[in-house]
Amino acid sequence: RSNMWAGKRFYQRHDIHMADFYYWDLSGPGVGLEYWTVGPGDLSLAWVRNTDGPWANGLGDDFWDITGVRPNVINNVLSVRYANLETNKDGKLELGLEWGSADLTDGQKNVLIYDSNQNLVRKGFKSESGWFLTAEHTQSNWLGSAASFNKLIGQYATGSMASTGNNNTHSTSFSNIDYMWRILDHGTFEINDRIEMMYAAGTSPRRRTTAVARRTGS
Repeated sequence: RSNMWAGKRFYQRHDIHMADFYYWDLSGPGVGLEYWTVGPGDLSLAWVRNTDGPWANGLGDDFWDITGVRPNVINNVLSVRYANLETNKDGKLELGLEWGSADLTDGQKNVLIYDSNQNLVRKGFKSESGWFLTAEHTQSNWLGSAASFNKLIGQYATGSMASTGNNNTHSTSFSNIDYMWRILDHGTFEINDRIEMMYAAGTSPRRRTTAVARRTGS
């Protein structure tokens, strides 16, 4: 059941539905191979190339007018996922590893960034790469009910991949987050044949470095 794909798509998104929160989301234009059975599980490989909006790096919509340099940054993310690993009765594990990095233009590499007092902060956009690791266990037939399930997720991200906490890397982000780790548990519990309850709990600490100036000039 493996397939190759190319184009723009929602790619294997994982979310907490009632909160509309996507904790594992690698979507956009790209190319890949998914659900290739290798050993006890299914392997998926993908390369996605997104473009940030000007809001992603804190430079503002007028940055292009001031400097002549586009604030939008192209980002590349490479993804490896290994899913459907049977761990216990009705339980499966999915593992993921993503790496993201910016692809800066010459102008973005050389533009001068100033603070609000017109002091030079740096030359060039901040460009960080980062890793994003995920392990997700899905338990079907949760508490003996075929309509119920539970998902337990552990995640760890560094650099640019930690700024948003999912796979949409913003490699020029001014968020200055060194790393992020996250533990989530969510699912659905069937109370009776007419009523189901959704639940979610989690924590997502991040380590932030000293903030930098966001105003720019030429």
